[in-house]
Amino acid sequence: MPEELTVHVNRTRRHAIAVADDPFETSGSFDVVLVNHGDGAHVHLGLDGDLAAAGEVETPAPFLDAEATQRVAVRVRAQGPFGGALTISTGYGKSSIEVPVRIDPDAGPDVDARPDPPASTASLPTFVRPVAERLRSVDGVDAADPGTLALVALAGGALLVAVLVASIVDSGVVLAGVLVVVAAVAGALGLLLKP
Repeated sequence: MPEELTVHVNRTRRHAIAVADDPFETSGSFDVVLVNHGDGAHVHLGLDGDLAAAGEVETPAPFLDAEATQRVAVRVRAQGPFGGALTISTGYGKSSIEVPVRIDPDAGPDVDARPDPPASTASLPTFVRPVAERLRSVDGVDAADPGTLALVALAGGALLVAVLVASIVDSGVVLAGVLVVVAAVAGALGLLLKP
């Protein structure tokens, strides 16, 4: 299976482009995974440098449907090592970025079966670490920030109190209030943790 370069389109504003790995290094052919977070858009992909001479983009101008994900293959015919760039643009050139790409046969994912947790999360209780790790991958969220951890703890506490009150008080109004609290907390965490 080819390696992947993930590109986010329309994430922060219309025609915005963000790349997960910059620079990108791979052992050969790879897929560009275009993740559209907004309205439909045309995306243009091109190769520069030695990469242009040794490879090709199978679909250089795909149309991304709204809120859709699409894969575009980049086929590399030569053995590395060599470099180049992948140019990505949207909005008919309104937004454009250039991602340095290095083709190296010795490159590839380093797989560690059980990586050590980052120092910022190592001191957290075991049951909180998965949430902190997920928060770390969300743009603009610092999982080690005490405010973020307090917010997650507050959400968990609100759920716990709501369930306790619902189990003690046998009332339809209390049950409806508990359902509102649960839905609000679940919705907020879902928006926060959405990839």
